[in-house]
Amino acid sequence: MSNSVYPSLPGLAFPVGRAVLPPPVQVRTTPSQREYRARDAFVPRYQYSLAYEFLRTGNRGTELATLLGFYNQAGGPFDSWLFLDPDDNSVTANTFGVGNGTTTGFQLLRSFGGFAEPVYDPLGVPLVMANGAAANLITNGGFEVDSDSDGMSDNWGFYTTGSTGTLSKGRPNGPLYAGPTGKYQNVVASALNGRVGLNQTLQVTAGALMSLSCDVSMTSGVTFYLSINWLSAVGAFMSDVTVSSGSASGRHSISGVAPAGAYYAACYIFIESASGTNCSLNVDEVQLNAGAGTVFSAATFTVGSTGIITFASAPAAAAALTWSGQFYRRCRFLGDSLDTSKFLQDLFEAKAVKFISVKP
Repeated sequence: MSNSVYPSLPGLAFPVGRAVLPPPVQVRTTPSQREYRARDAFVPRYQYSLAYEFLRTGNRGTELATLLGFYNQAGGPFDSWLFLDPDDNSVTANTFGVGNGTTTGFQLLRSFGGFAEPVYDPLGVPLVMANGAAANLITNGGFEVDSDSDGMSDNWGFYTTGSTGTLSKGRPNGPLYAGPTGKYQNVVASALNGRVGLNQTLQVTAGALMSLSCDVSMTSGVTFYLSINWLSAVGAFMSDVTVSSGSASGRHSISGVAPAGAYYAACYIFIESASGTNCSLNVDEVQLNAGAGTVFSAATFTVGSTGIITFASAPAAAAALTWSGQFYRRCRFLGDSLDTSKFLQDLFEAKAVKFISVKP
């Protein structure tokens, strides 16, 4: 099962064939001609037929090599891969479950004309809402868990640059200024001529608006920053959005659109000083979510490999769960050959590239 994505190629002709194949129906007819019907599944399959008027090769282009290379890498009909249906690939505020106070895992669903079916391969990280509030991508954003008791909450890194003197960290009991009770994260530098703070890196979706927000308080004379660094799939820095907001205690937020090719967001929360004196930063209720900045949500979630959303804590009873985002269909090629024909020098055509959706 491959996560390779079917290539988008110029030269695609119309019409594009798309057939809905409902599960087979078993029919038993009694001697009195009464029919009893049964089916072994409920989710349909989708069959596609694409025709390409031209596929360039040689000095003209690489489309023929791209298509044939993809077909051969899949082993023809052997392996499955991902297809982004250009006419049916996204949902907005689509309901996929209702909380009951105990269940933590929910399958993403896509509703179309009143029929709901599972989404097994979301594209990137979806915008998940629990009772109208954006769910949180940050792991342990409330700083309640420190399993090794080292003073730094689980899943968080200690971020420093420049000269910091003696560093320390801890998790005092809240509230932080007027925030909630519980733990918050504290970091201290004894002689700061640089930066000190926290960081955590998470997967995001290229092209999506992302917001980072948190509650903070700090010593006077420092400058507070929120920063999102956009990274490629191999962790290479691409660009960033960084905002300074002085030294005022309260809730701070920044937003930015993940650029094309972005795969991760490295989130930094830090203070900066050149005074060389003792400096302290206190952080609580960190939120990273798709969409605009929002209040803290304890509905932290992860996205499984087959479209299962798993919340760190079970959503409350009757909490409406919705999602917005794009999705792929997992498909495989039909037949044992991919037929192309040459009609001009370095120009080929493919009259029928056929494939069908499959369940992972």
